[in-house]
Amino acid sequence: MASSLEAQLDTMHWLPPAVTNASGTGASTSNIGDHFIVITTPSTGAVPVQVTDGAGNVILNTTVSNSAPINFKAGDLAANNGTFLPTVAGTSGGIIDNEQLNQILTEGFIVTAKEPVFVNLRQRSRSQGASLTSKGCAALGTEFRAGFMRSLETNFGRQNYRNQAISVMATEDGTVVTFDDFKPGVVVSRGAPGSPSTRPPASGTPLTTDPISVTLDAGETYSIGLRHEFLAADGMTAGINDFNGTRVSSDKPITVSTSSFLDSPNSNGARDAGFDQIAPVARAGTEYIMVIGGAPATSILESPMVVA
Repeated sequence: MASSLEAQLDTMHWLPPAVTNASGTGASTSNIGDHFIVITTPSTGAVPVQVTDGAGNVILNTTVSNSAPINFKAGDLAANNGTFLPTVAGTSGGIIDNEQLNQILTEGFIVTAKEPVFVNLRQRSRSQGASLTSKGCAALGTEFRAGFMRSLETNFGRQNYRNQAISVMATEDGTVVTFDDFKPGVVVSRGAPGSPSTRPPASGTPLTTDPISVTLDAGETYSIGLRHEFLAADGMTAGINDFNGTRVSSDKPITVSTSSFLDSPNSNGARDAGFDQIAPVARAGTEYIMVIGGAPATSILESPMVVA
């Protein structure tokens, strides 16, 4: 018996928000730039597609076909003009800022199609850019291990440019989500600037974030992260890369995305954005093929990162 499996082609896609390095009025088109959703399909006929935010508000009703892909800018989606300014109370642009960490939100996107489609989220801003391909129903799971771009940054004068974050979206009401197994010394950051009360509780020696538990309804999202400018003030003593491996678990299916806005693979101040929708532990494998990029063979840019 033979069958064809395409893990990224599906009729349902859930996209938790990415988290920018910006705060408040700094979260603007100047450092986020353009944010796109691209929807494609192998179907030659017109396929009805609907995009909503987590609260169920309809953002887009349209059709897609193999010869007519959908490529639209997120942010002010109703006007489709590409303007992006994340606000706590605003409509979803698919990206939130640091001030929205540690809060239950309805940011993010849900894509529903009558036939299987591919969904790709893209961001570009001057020298930075990132791409996330949704895994559809294959992204659903109840246990995940977070992974991020490896950072070797030592130019801490640029801390306000950098963060890492984990974002989840629930697919069923009453979903209990837990963030735990933080490495010793990892202290996740506060949300609103200057307000330590918005940082989840931490205890022990070294100070380490306690397990975080939150109950979400379908479409609701929750994000935690490291804001590099607050690490010392919040008591973090672990290395930035120790955020890798953090566990996310739930009692009902969720999707999880990780993001880095921005991280640096070397110590010369260079930086770039990156985000991905990670696979649940149940779908993790034991054999992988790595595709080398265009950097020289000795470049630190060609560096795999493994989470056990």
